Amino acid sequence: MENSLDQPTVLGSPTSRRFESIFTPLTFEGPLPPGITERIVVSAYRSIGLRPKRVLLTLDIKRFTGAPETRLRRALDNPAVRGGKRRSQGQNLEPFHLALYEWQKNKSPGVFDRIIKPASYEDKDKIFLNPKKFRSLLAEEPKESSIYLSPSIEADSESEAIAIFGFAFGHLQPEDAYEILEPLLSIGTQFREFFGVTEVKR
Repeated sequence: MENSLDQPTVLGSPTSRRFESIFTPLTFEGPLPPGITERIVVSAYRSIGLRPKRVLLTLDIKRFTGAPETRLRRALDNPAVRGGKRRSQGQNLEPFHLALYEWQKNKSPGVFDRIIKPASYEDKDKIFLNPKKFRSLLAEEPKESSIYLSPSIEADSESEAIAIFGFAFGHLQPEDAYEILEPLLSIGTQFREFFGVTEVKR
């Protein structure tokens, strides 16, 4: 991995680097990456009116030790849990990536309007991200911005919002997950640490 003080990469076209990870969404069946913290998990579900204990009960996790926030974060390491739950009776639970998307859309309208919305398109009542347009919009961001220069991803920052949107669309579009995340991972170690990624030189 490069030092976080290295010059930011210009994102005009795909780089020659490759990134690997045991974590989702680059390894779709893997656990959540380090950057998806308890705070993010709880905030996403609270934004759709669900407390951690209610989510656990909907998932039929009725007995656990410790805080429900911790148990829920651990439960989401399971890809089946991240997919939500349809119930014949009682409350359905939407997929985790949709809760993340809705939360971040409302929380970070500047990032959404500037980078996500222009790269989005609708197909069969679902919103998808065009990876090439996403890359292009990231490349247009000022290179002196915190997205490029911050050595770490801080809570409630624009960098965190972009990483969360990337994670959410990587789950919605698993076949495009690498292409979506690659320009973020190319920016610097802050995004690679968020996603638990290692860089392999070609």
